[in-house]
Amino acid sequence: MKRMLSLLLCLCLALPAAALASSLTLTGDLTASYVPDGVDYRFTIALPQIDGDSETAQLINSTFAMEMAEQVEFKAQIQADFFAMSGSAGYTDVSYEITCNTDDYFSVLLTTEQQENDTVTRIVAGHVFARSGPKQGQVLSLPYLLGLLDGSEVDEWLESYQTERANTCVRRMIWEQIEADTETPFFEALDEAWFEGCFYPEEDFWMAEDGALVFFLQPGFIADREAGLLTYRFTVEEILDEL
Repeated sequence: MKRMLSLLLCLCLALPAAALASSLTLTGDLTASYVPDGVDYRFTIALPQIDGDSETAQLINSTFAMEMAEQVEFKAQIQADFFAMSGSAGYTDVSYEITCNTDDYFSVLLTTEQQENDTVTRIVAGHVFARSGPKQGQVLSLPYLLGLLDGSEVDEWLESYQTERANTCVRRMIWEQIEADTETPFFEALDEAWFEGCFYPEEDFWMAEDGALVFFLQPGFIADREAGLLTYRFTVEEILDEL
């Protein structure tokens, strides 16, 4: 009887933790469109929104609300003016993909596809949100995600040092792969300085569902645009082993 009561007590104690440890639920997308008069151009955007009124949901939704405002009130206007002046025809479409939704992290990959006449370009951006800790509901840069900074740091020197440390490590790991890659059509003039100048590991990544980090270089940055988005995947443990 005592054994049964002990088991029931353990189950009851475990239930609240299990209830809290769950993936986030999405609600209707945050959407907008803009079609300027007299211009053969349209702008559309859809961003995720989290259901509920928890602190995490509010913070994530606020981040994407600010992203929406910047896209519609600033970037869309600039693109519309460009299409008007150039006489080009086309569109801009901003969409998203949830790449990780676990107890610890929520990761979103934004893709901006733009067509100008016959040319289509795609640019991506990754956002990895913490589900707990000092930076709960906020986007994590690489040194925080690796645990090199604890989220409560106010020491700008330490933050800068750890960011550069993480950047240098990941750049070195990827550059070694680039040097060994004989199939990707890299630019002939590509060198390490060029590579470092267009790749910022502290923010150029998203998180996969299994927790691995996927770093990316935009199409046309270091290789022919036809090569598409270049991605390099590492676990957190692999990066920490190289630090």
